[in-house]
Amino acid sequence: LISRGHQVGILTHSPFRGFVRENGHPDLHFLPIKGDPGRMLQDPRFIDAFYDGKLREQMKFAVEASESYALANVFLLRDYTQKFQPTAILAGLLNTQESIAVGQKFWIPVVSSNTVPVYPSSEYAPIGFSDSQTSSWIFNTITHWIAPRLQWWMM
Repeated sequence: LISRGHQVGILTHSPFRGFVRENGHPDLHFLPIKGDPGRMLQDPRFIDAFYDGKLREQMKFAVEASESYALANVFLLRDYTQKFQPTAILAGLLNTQESIAVGQKFWIPVVSSNTVPVYPSSEYAPIGFSDSQTSSWIFNTITHWIAPRLQWWMM
């Protein structure tokens, strides 16, 4: 994209700065947001909930761990979008809903892609699937209905 004349930025958590600088193109913009998902994923409470298959506890812990910075990150995404006026937003696992809200607000297409591991590591992160379709279905239905509306309202 950069070689084709596009201005490219990576909006991600500050702990990834070194990785992006080390592995990215010299003209790649690093746009930091708050939080450290690696610390959250390595917390013993999250790990226990993961290996015990307690999806609700994992989600509850993730929400509580990001509570202090999640809203600020939505506004950082909005501000970076206003400043750079991108032609597309590539969203990841942890910011898909925010990206969709900002994309809708500014008429920018959003492409969602999720990678593993979600934190800088030389090891592979554990990958799991819920065996309970009902709870995931209900959670996803509610999230997909309410999150973009709330985030649109906040913009």
